[in-house]
Amino acid sequence: MSSLAVLMLLVACGKKYDPEREPGMKVAYPDHSDKDVEVPKQLVSEVESNFLDEFHKFKPTTALTDVEILTSVARNFLSFDVYALPRANKLAFKTPYHFSFPRGGGVIDLSKIVTGTSGSFKIVIRLHKEDQGLKDEDLDELNVYFVSNSKRRQIDGEIHGSGCGIYMKLTQFYHNTLSNQGLVLNATDSRYVSVISGSFFFFLIKEGVLHLGSISFENSKVPGLQCP
Repeated sequence: MSSLAVLMLLVACGKKYDPEREPGMKVAYPDHSDKDVEVPKQLVSEVESNFLDEFHKFKPTTALTDVEILTSVARNFLSFDVYALPRANKLAFKTPYHFSFPRGGGVIDLSKIVTGTSGSFKIVIRLHKEDQGLKDEDLDELNVYFVSNSKRRQIDGEIHGSGCGIYMKLTQFYHNTLSNQGLVLNATDSRYVSVISGSFFFFLIKEGVLHLGSISFENSKVPGLQCP
């Protein structure tokens, strides 16, 4: 079982909290665009199939073929707030970060944040729904996927890392954890790289419009732990 999958099983829902209450918050931005991140063909096919199903429900009398529908998809690019928050011991790093993501997405290089070799921290991801005309009930239709970019490795007899290009659906994990209390990660032996290195893809279909965005995490200082 992958590191991220194990964490999902251990998650307990709690009251949603406000990361902005963390003292000394530093505003930051993605390090670069993730336009070169590849989406697995199987995932593309799944999203296209879902879009066609929803489009035909929205416009049941359309004369367009499926190919014509897919080549003229109306897109709205999502934006996000991402928080990297040190735990109480502040061994992984000391300053909490608020990354303001532009529409579409981007890449965070965690090597610029995680300077310690032990301790833990949290990642929280929040979707900007109000800015894009989305309501709470619209998020019921949100689908979230994670495509891993971490090599599988063994630490203390346990396998860490999901493998290259492996993707999984994490919609409930996003609602219950990532957008709520946050995902707890550990800096010891760079375990966090094996858990979160990769890309989160967000898809929401509403009234014939495909809302989409992505957030990628990497660590440029340990390329050997990540896929080419």
